[in-house]
Amino acid sequence: MEPSMITASGAVIAACIAFASAVAVARAGQRAQAKEKRTEWLHDRRKDAYLHFMKAARAFAPLTQEAFRNQHRDSALINSQNIVKNTRTGEQIPFESVVMLAGGNLDNTWMQRAPELLHALAVAFDAVDLEGPEKVRDVAWRVVESAHQLSEGYKGFELLARDMEMEAKVEGKEPTSTADELMWAEVYRYSVQCADFRLEVKVALKL
Repeated sequence: MEPSMITASGAVIAACIAFASAVAVARAGQRAQAKEKRTEWLHDRRKDAYLHFMKAARAFAPLTQEAFRNQHRDSALINSQNIVKNTRTGEQIPFESVVMLAGGNLDNTWMQRAPELLHALAVAFDAVDLEGPEKVRDVAWRVVESAHQLSEGYKGFELLARDMEMEAKVEGKEPTSTADELMWAEVYRYSVQCADFRLEVKVALKL
């Protein structure tokens, strides 16, 4: 083979290698860009789902006007800085974000709207369930479970307290909780679950 042909063949091979390398780099760049766009898209979808759920959860909260007016008087739940602590994480939560009741009962106006508010919360949960991740989905479900319990109203807690009293008598024990205590405990549980949801959202969105 002539030297000129060898040189030409080498140049062609080198050009092919360079072209293939350029194509590979371009494709890798396209894949990286597509992955980045998908990550941003997923982040935005999740953020929208989480915000919608938090809005529905806050709307469901049985916060009454009387409770809001009396918020600074409830020394059992609020310290001198008007802060409540999350019992699981120790996180300090502003009282305004904590669910409260008025006069040891659920507000009648809220009770009338409870089915509609619960439905909106369930629909918002569906979006969280689809978007994930599992940790966020699980704590959101605990919020919905607590909301279902609260939506039954005071009568639901009376029935629960009665069942617990009967079980205690069978076991020869004293009743442990009244309907009022069960209701207040569930209200506080709901507020803590909502706070836990916000914590998981911050982790999921890397905030």
